[in-house]
Amino acid sequence: MLETNTAYKTDPLLAEAIERASHWIAPVWPIRAFVARNPLAGLETLPFPDAVREGRRLFGGDGYLPESTSRSWYRAGRISDRDLIQAIRRLKVPALPSSLSPYGDANDVIRRLLVAEPRPLTDEWIGILEDKLRDPFAKGHLTDIGSLARTRLEADIRQLTTVAAWLGPLVGRDLVKALNEAVIPYVEAFLDDGQAAWTMPGREQGFYRAWRDLALVDRSQAWLGVQQAARRLPEEAADALLDHLTQLGITERAYADYLKYHLAQLPGWAGYIKWRVLHPDDDWQHVFPIDLVQYLAVRLFYEVRLVEQISRDVFHVPGRVDALHHYFSRHPEEYYGWRFNGGHGNCRRGDDRCWEHEARRLFEREQQRELRTRVQAVFDVITALEISEDTVRGLGGEVLGHWADWASWLSADRRRHLWLEALEEHYQDVLAHRLANPRDASTSETGPAPTQVAFCMDVRSEGIRRHLEAQGAYETIGAAGFFGIPMTYQEWMGHRPTHRYPAILTPQMAVREEVAEALDHQEASRVRQWWEVKAWLHHLYRRLKQHVVTPFAMVESTGWTWGVGLLARTVEPGRVFRWLKKLGLHVRPTVPTELATDTVMEETADLVAAALTGLGIARRQGRLVVLLGHRGHSDNNPWASALQCGAAGGHPGGANARALAWLANQTAIRHRLTARGIELSPDTWFLAGEHNTTTDEVTLFDRHRVPASLRSEVEQLQRDLAEAGRLNAVERSLDLPGAPAKPSIEAAIRHAYQRSVDWAETRPEWGLASHFAIVIGRRQLTAGHSWGNRVFLHSYDYREDTSGRWLMNIVNGPLIVAHWINMEYYFSTVDNAVYGSGSKVTANVVGGLGVMQGSHSDLKPGLPWQSVRDTDGAPYHEPMRLLVVIEAPRERIQGVLDALPLFRQLVHNAWIHLLMYDPVTEELVRYQPEVATVASI
Repeated sequence: MLETNTAYKTDPLLAEAIERASHWIAPVWPIRAFVARNPLAGLETLPFPDAVREGRRLFGGDGYLPESTSRSWYRAGRISDRDLIQAIRRLKVPALPSSLSPYGDANDVIRRLLVAEPRPLTDEWIGILEDKLRDPFAKGHLTDIGSLARTRLEADIRQLTTVAAWLGPLVGRDLVKALNEAVIPYVEAFLDDGQAAWTMPGREQGFYRAWRDLALVDRSQAWLGVQQAARRLPEEAADALLDHLTQLGITERAYADYLKYHLAQLPGWAGYIKWRVLHPDDDWQHVFPIDLVQYLAVRLFYEVRLVEQISRDVFHVPGRVDALHHYFSRHPEEYYGWRFNGGHGNCRRGDDRCWEHEARRLFEREQQRELRTRVQAVFDVITALEISEDTVRGLGGEVLGHWADWASWLSADRRRHLWLEALEEHYQDVLAHRLANPRDASTSETGPAPTQVAFCMDVRSEGIRRHLEAQGAYETIGAAGFFGIPMTYQEWMGHRPTHRYPAILTPQMAVREEVAEALDHQEASRVRQWWEVKAWLHHLYRRLKQHVVTPFAMVESTGWTWGVGLLARTVEPGRVFRWLKKLGLHVRPTVPTELATDTVMEETADLVAAALTGLGIARRQGRLVVLLGHRGHSDNNPWASALQCGAAGGHPGGANARALAWLANQTAIRHRLTARGIELSPDTWFLAGEHNTTTDEVTLFDRHRVPASLRSEVEQLQRDLAEAGRLNAVERSLDLPGAPAKPSIEAAIRHAYQRSVDWAETRPEWGLASHFAIVIGRRQLTAGHSWGNRVFLHSYDYREDTSGRWLMNIVNGPLIVAHWINMEYYFSTVDNAVYGSGSKVTANVVGGLGVMQGSHSDLKPGLPWQSVRDTDGAPYHEPMRLLVVIEAPRERIQGVLDALPLFRQLVHNAWIHLLMYDPVTEELVRYQPEVATVASI
């Protein structure tokens, strides 16, 4: 159950309705710990094309790129004719009209329709085709407009989403927008996570009661009678919600669907409330509780008021579905007139004769629009196949009608889905060709390399792994960046513990950072005092800035100093950042720290054993095992956490790497590992570090603890990592807008550093944009190839996993996270306004929890425009569904599909594409699910 409200639990019908309604809404994590997710996660039970269509109905979002973008990629060679034909062949194409057979088979005709540039429909062609396609018996022979209007009414009632969404277009008003604008200020004020100086009063009572107290004195919407209605509200939110549903005339069996559409009208705010409910241990949720029943009780309160007011003013009937339905059933022509005239009623209410005339006029207008649509479909066929005007003039209307029927079957969604499949086909061929090439000799298996370096499977690690392997005899490993340690982590002098694990897991241990025992007590006290003074100064500055009186005096007295600082950070951000860093180290020197935990030793040993097995080093370790987490760095960026490690919960992954290294080096842990069948060599040492994906710098932790026998290897590793990072910075700079065209190594490094500290830089790095695949297998499968930082690489040796258990863990964990990332980038690219966050330039941080566009909008859940689009507006990220390659025997992969319903659902419903690489035959086979990928379009 999602909800925790006591009154809510007393009504099982409402409980079930809320549970079903909330299923369709994906939770939205706070932006301080950005977690990628599929915005259509609730629709994954549907085939992908059906989910895209339902997503448009629910959220108003598009699920495909414009055809013009795909055609430009076709002209550039990124999609070939072969790719298109392969995609079309998977579609069940209706038989081609015989009159079109001279121009090719059905597949080729569709291909020509797709690649043809649209041409404007001229008046001459309109005249030719309209005369031939017009049904001579359609116009002027409608005998019963009332029956037609009544049929339209009944269809609209069956497809009802919300009363406001239905009634608004009839009267020419956006009631959903008015409803959103009434609710958003209260929601954003209540959910504030500490950003606001003046907070909403009464939040400790819960959202519903805090809102009700304010509604009693709210005069801003007096015309709706808010104050009077608020006085009559019941004490509990659940009772209020049930009353509102009754007042709107919603039947009990329709509760779930009706509430689903209300949640979908503000999916960002609803998704964040859902996240709060799913995390009852969250500090803010514990103190200021909110749930979906409270949110919906407030939202439907305003709908009741708006609908009642409009319905009585315009139609003189109560604002209930049954009352409006009854009125329009008696006056169907009036309904048709309101329905198709954009909210402009040209007749008086109840004047049936006038409305009948108006309905006939509107019907003829709709017929003309449908005719023009058929004309356009035929014209597209004519231009794509280069059919001459004389040929067309010689054809009868029936033949052209068949053309129109056949061409109209190729709907806009079908066309764009075919372009998507063709793009995916292209990259599948690229991947298959590279995997078929001979393996790199340096990866031959003669035992573990002296130094093994484990990276996060993140696509941004691919390049530095490749460059490091070229520096010497290094074995690199790819794994989820939390390194098997799902933990809460308390930084030294941190405000609160942070969750350092994937969103699909729960913490198994608590780790804290403490001042090293070797540090002088007096020095530790001085540093701690500095942190406390800094926090106090920050608090004082914030209070002075946000007080009623003091901001003016503060600006007058200190404004010039801020102006100098702003100018310096704008003109020379890199130099200013280096200067501040040096100043900070002088005033506040780095404090040596160590880790500690209270977790039971046996449980800790189990975690370490599982982590080492998952890394593939339980039975084969080098003398030095290096665990490298990763982090990004940017300035003035609300989405900074989106550049961190997703497997570490939107935080830097270095703490997880350090925790595993710290634990694996402990003698007590090693004794317990031996009892679990894992024998670590006494000469093996674990070392942790962190890769900065923005600057490609690598920092190694706790080097002072490295045994003397390994210090030379660590020094060499540090040099090689630095060189690999330098080479990777050059490679990445080629794709960064504004970077030098042919940079030297030093120029590329300077540019990367400049981007990381420039507070005006909207693209400090590309993050995971441009990814398209994940490969789960041995490094030999991918070594020796440049994947351009576009492929997730997760290590897996099928020979060490005879039971298939670890493959299941990878599929059920890292693969699902990669799918979420893939869908976040996909939908943020195809419709950034709905599924993304819009432009960084116009975004406003709200409540410390997320961003809005403007002063009042939905909470924007996805990635900003600049994370997926280039400076010219073209997509930098090519939106494709994730291509999954697994190296394992086919029967083992089939066993995983059978055992994991979610994985099977994603594959069968074409949310991901599965390629099976047989390590014995070296064949790469595309898994063909029982459900066709495009048959349901």
